[in-house]
Amino acid sequence: MNASIGTRKEPRCAHARSARRLSRRGLLWGLTFLCGGCGGGQQTSGDAGRLSAIAASDEWFVTVGTLARPPSEGASSAIFASRDGTRWSVVALPRTDGSLWDVAASGATFVAVGPSRAGNSQVVTGTVGGSWQVVLNGANLGQVVSGNGRFLTGAGVEAGNNVSTDGSAWTAVTVPVHDGLAFDGRAFVGFGRLPGSFSISQDGSSWTAPAASADPTLNGMFCVATVGEQVLGFGSARCSDPLSSQGCSVVQLLGPKDGDVWELSSTLPFWTDSIDDLRAIASDGQRVVVVSPNTIHVTPLPVGSQPWTDLDVRPWEWSLADVAYRDGTFVVVGNSRGGASMLVATSADGATWTEVSLP
Repeated sequence: MNASIGTRKEPRCAHARSARRLSRRGLLWGLTFLCGGCGGGQQTSGDAGRLSAIAASDEWFVTVGTLARPPSEGASSAIFASRDGTRWSVVALPRTDGSLWDVAASGATFVAVGPSRAGNSQVVTGTVGGSWQVVLNGANLGQVVSGNGRFLTGAGVEAGNNVSTDGSAWTAVTVPVHDGLAFDGRAFVGFGRLPGSFSISQDGSSWTAPAASADPTLNGMFCVATVGEQVLGFGSARCSDPLSSQGCSVVQLLGPKDGDVWELSSTLPFWTDSIDDLRAIASDGQRVVVVSPNTIHVTPLPVGSQPWTDLDVRPWEWSLADVAYRDGTFVVVGNSRGGASMLVATSADGATWTEVSLP
């Protein structure tokens, strides 16, 4: 990633959440309305709660989530920052009511989104070591992605996409297909629940809807990511086991791209069916790490050249939500011990992981 605002080399898929309802599918999210002097205050984690997402800039990891609170107090937003993924500090916010479900980085700026008790949703924008602002919005925000110098938000199957170059001033945009959002390393991608349903944009404002050949085994897309020279599609499909009554998550190659036609090819070699939804992807240029709630999937580049290694994290009582990479370190986040504690764990190679504590 470059230090200048927005250029993002690592693929990023926003999270499959809506501020009003949870969903297995990729949903999107949006914003506006500045809140100044709204109260709030310092957060402390006590290690209790859940982390929903993580993003990396050139200098920082930032993870967001929800602190555990008594029901009478309602949810409380949480943001933590770390240079190395091991030593974390609390980010103080002007207000902390609500939850944060997704986060994206562009240059030194981070934008996080999620529901708020004071409005349908909130957008939190700031820099580590600098000031942060909380903006309330009437849309149901739950997703944000960044790339090519811009942040893009939306509201899943609902309208409400917005684009910004700085995370503070936002412009409403129309995305033709917007059930899910991703930045694939080259362009923004909006995708739908139906096979072959895509929107493409370089700047988040002007969109086209290219055709795509429909793979009959692919029921819906969660995410699109460019890793090296490969374009990967994550989706749900029929399990390869003909006796299975469950749908499986798959990784597929998208391409070659012929003009405006995307070809959805067959499932990659060596991929093992997973009934877990695939949540996120990160790469260090040598390997790819994909996480689902119960499993960390790792394979060398190019994807499909060697078998995947699947690490079952259930014996550790982990439930994973996201993964990011910077400067030699992969970091996964989620919750552990049956949802009682926030989870952060680090790895240099995607195979050996160390759980770390939060302040």
